[in-house]
Amino acid sequence: MNEWDIVRIELPTGESAVVDFLKTEFEAKDADPVWFNGYFLWKIGPSNPGGKGYLFVAYTAGKVLGCVSLTVKRALYNGQEIKTAEFGDAYCSNRFFEKIKAYKPAALHPDFSDNPNAYINKSPFGRLAYEATKAATADGIHFLYGTPNTKAFPGWVNRLGHFHLTSHPMHLFVRPTFFYLSKKIPMPLALRRKLVLLDSAFNRLLQLLRTGLSGKKMMISEGVPPVKELNALWEKTRTNEGYTLVRDGAYWTHRYFGHPLNKYITYSLYSADDFAGLVVFCVEGEDAVGSRRVRLMEWMLSPALNASSVFAGVIGKVMKGCFDYCITYCDSTDKDAQALRNNLFVQKYQVTMTFYRNTYCNPDSMNNMIRKFYMGNTDAA
Repeated sequence: MNEWDIVRIELPTGESAVVDFLKTEFEAKDADPVWFNGYFLWKIGPSNPGGKGYLFVAYTAGKVLGCVSLTVKRALYNGQEIKTAEFGDAYCSNRFFEKIKAYKPAALHPDFSDNPNAYINKSPFGRLAYEATKAATADGIHFLYGTPNTKAFPGWVNRLGHFHLTSHPMHLFVRPTFFYLSKKIPMPLALRRKLVLLDSAFNRLLQLLRTGLSGKKMMISEGVPPVKELNALWEKTRTNEGYTLVRDGAYWTHRYFGHPLNKYITYSLYSADDFAGLVVFCVEGEDAVGSRRVRLMEWMLSPALNASSVFAGVIGKVMKGCFDYCITYCDSTDKDAQALRNNLFVQKYQVTMTFYRNTYCNPDSMNNMIRKFYMGNTDAA
């Protein structure tokens, strides 16, 4: 019988073994890397503006069997700054599920010592999530969220005390290119590639049209804006209603500009020579079927900017790399969603979001509270 036990990792001890486990079992071959040496140190280490996070690991016979992380972040709740945390890297090895009856915990959890069949005593994943939740709430962090996939969702809401936040209308938006659509029609590759120019011209037309309607000139330059300007723009755009992450200069610097893989493209926007916004993309390589996509990760725009013109401009620039389509998250009722639609983005499925249920955070207190949520707010993206 294989016994498993749970350990809280204090970085950097044990990080490399966890990264190797994740890459070996869950990272697709020939795909862009998700995990890397130093991943957890960047994500939940002391350089994180939100503070040190949590990493719990399940071991059996000295080998990693599963893990769960919690990344601490700063947020606003009706204008008051709070700590929040995102569940991530929540995986359990296929070895466990293939021979589930061959595994048992080294010891019953003290909170469930009278029930050997409790989920926390039967599932390494359940124990990992439970321990991470206990550690965070003991530190006064009560707003714990995640965006689980369809396979993991039932476990979070049925066994781990999470509730599905159904009141938020966050959706995936997809914008295919002419180049991508042309793949469905037989034609010479040389002709297909010329459609990239058509897509670029179309985006330019959209940008000129929207700029003309707004009556304001805008300059787009690739590069990272100064922290001072980011802080000033954050103060202009922050909202004191609902729940949203703090997105000041420290946030942008850590989340994107200081990312170890350097995989993001940042466009800074200027109106009348004044810094007025930024947009961040993540460029990906080819997937298993030969398609390339780019993620519109996050943006912060001055109210004076025309969002439709902004999206047309930055998409026109980033799409020059022969990408097939662009994806992003957006509140379907937000004005930015209409700006995306104006640029041929199509609304797809709703993004599943769960929160840990407690006195502070519950379906009533979080009803219609999500004001802004971006693809970049999920750290694995």
